[in-house]
Amino acid sequence: MPDGIAVDAQGGLWVALWDGGRVIRLDATGHVTAQVSVPALRVTSVAFGDEDLRTLYLTTARTGLNEATLKAYPGSGRVHFFHTDVPGLSVAGAALFSLPDSSPASPHGCPRRAT
Repeated sequence: MPDGIAVDAQGGLWVALWDGGRVIRLDATGHVTAQVSVPALRVTSVAFGDEDLRTLYLTTARTGLNEATLKAYPGSGRVHFFHTDVPGLSVAGAALFSLPDSSPASPHGCPRRAT
């Protein structure tokens, strides 16, 4: 089952597979162009990092796994990473809206951050 995603500079979609034990890369047509297995059954999310954005970090979960499954997947509940040929896109972007300076909180009830 697909979980977290990240996009690379060529438009590839990297998808964490919950209960799939791997991360896959899909091209714009939906074809799998890369696949990386990890020693964890439940891959939860992916994100590009490091200065060149060529390291894909992935988080995994131990939730609901019995002892036999944890033994078979000893990397469960850990952060894993691997290097990619294509850099990822950063998550920084432009704000979709701005609040007036007098506003005490964001629309979600969180305190405003100082700028």
